[in-house]
Amino acid sequence: MPTQNQPISALHAPRCVSWLLSIGIMVLFAMSAQAGDRVVGVGTFDRPPYQFLDAGKPTGFDVEIFEAAARAAGLEPEILVAESGRTGTGKAEVLLGSAYSVLGSTHIATLPYSKCDHTLFANDRSLVRGIEDLRTKQIVVIASNATLIDYLKRHGYGDQLTLSSSPAEAFSLVANDRAEVALLDTVVGKQALEKLAEIRSTIRIVESGIAPSERTFATAVNSRDLVEKLEEGLRTTIRTGQYDRTLAKYLGATAHASQVTFGSANSIMTTAPVVFGIFVGVAGLLLALRFSAFQGRAVNRLKDLEIKLASETEAQQELRLALARQQFVINRMSTSNLVDVIMEASRK
Repeated sequence: MPTQNQPISALHAPRCVSWLLSIGIMVLFAMSAQAGDRVVGVGTFDRPPYQFLDAGKPTGFDVEIFEAAARAAGLEPEILVAESGRTGTGKAEVLLGSAYSVLGSTHIATLPYSKCDHTLFANDRSLVRGIEDLRTKQIVVIASNATLIDYLKRHGYGDQLTLSSSPAEAFSLVANDRAEVALLDTVVGKQALEKLAEIRSTIRIVESGIAPSERTFATAVNSRDLVEKLEEGLRTTIRTGQYDRTLAKYLGATAHASQVTFGSANSIMTTAPVVFGIFVGVAGLLLALRFSAFQGRAVNRLKDLEIKLASETEAQQELRLALARQQFVINRMSTSNLVDVIMEASRK
C-alpha cells in the first residue's frame, strides 16, 4: 500500500485510471441527461383557475399538474406564455390544457387528466330555457376557448357567436342586454361570477353539462416517449394524492370538472389491448365456471342414472322370479287337474 509520499505503483495505476474514467463517464452522462430532460409547458394563461398570471407568474391547475407530473417522471419543467409568431425554444414543448377535438395531425396528446363541461348563463329577463332555444340568439363565448367554439360551429351555431376576452366581459355583455346569453366553462364561469357582486343577482344559470370535454397535455407527434413519461408522472401524482390536493386547491367546491381514472379514457390505441385482455380473461373465467358447473351436474346426473338403473335391474329380476314362480304353480295346478280327470274317466 503506497504511503502519502510514495508514487502510485504500476500495479495500481491502471485501476486508478479506470476508476477515474468511470467517474468521468458518469458525470458526462449526468450532465447530458440534465441538459436533455428539460421540458417546456406552454399556455395562454387567460383562463383562471386553469391557467392565469399571479403577479406576472404563470400558475393554475394545468401548471401545477404539469409541473408535478414532469418532476415525477424525472423531467425539469419550465413554463412559457404563448406568443403569436414565437419561434421554437429548441426544447420539448407541451401545450397545457389541450383537447382532442382541436388537435391537428402534428400533435399527439396524453390521456386526459381532467374533464369539464360548460354552463349556459342568461340575464334574469331572458326566456331562454336551454341550448335548443338559442337558434336565433347571439351567444357570448371566450375567444380563447377553442374547444367550445369548435363544438358550437360543428352544431350549427357558428354564425351566432360573440367573442369576449374574459368571463367578466361576457357577464357584463349579458347583464347590460348587449347579449342575452353566455356559454362558459362551468368552473371558470361560476368562479368569475362569484367575484362580480354588482351584477351577480342579474345573472341566472340556465343549463349545465353542455359540450363536455377533457383536458390533456399535447406535444409534437414525434415525441411519443415524452407523452409516455408525462402519463407515468400523472399516475404517480394520483397515487400520492397530490393530484387531489391540486384539484381541490384550484377548482374547490365549484368544481364541475372531476378526476378521471387515468389510463382508462380516450386513447383507443392504448386502452384497447388492455380492455380486450380483460374481456378475454373474464370470458374465459365465466366459461371455466360454467364448464365446471356443467361437469358437476353431469357427474351427479350419471350417478343418479346408475342408481336408478341398478334399482330398475333389481326390480326386473324380482319380477322375473315372481313370474317364474307363478308359472310353476300354474303348471302344477294344470297337471294335477289333468290326472284327476283321467282317473275319474277310468273308473267309469
